[in-house]
Amino acid sequence: MVLAIFSVEGLPIASSLPQRVDETSVVAMGAAFFALAKRTVIEMRKGDFEVLYMKGTDGYLITLLFSEIKVLECIVIFSTTEDVTLSDISPGNLRWIAKEVVLSMFTY
Repeated sequence: MVLAIFSVEGLPIASSLPQRVDETSVVAMGAAFFALAKRTVIEMRKGDFEVLYMKGTDGYLITLLFSEIKVLECIVIFSTTEDVTLSDISPGNLRWIAKEVVLSMFTY
């Protein structure tokens, strides 16, 4: 699984991005997309931001806010392959995966 974890300010925390991908650019763009999506949800009065799905020809990028740990609020971007469908991905499952990944960073 390819993912990037970063602060809401756009500072990298951890990632498993391929070597040819510029982590700084991905994190900066991810933070910008998150801010725009969150603000759009607020302006359109659709409640709280949950998840942002972006589809390319080779798969999805899924962005969500992870705030289940009081001292750490971060953004997680998941990258999927083209064989994954939206019915395979639910915000609940993504939050569970994010929680496992983030908690494993603090476990020795």
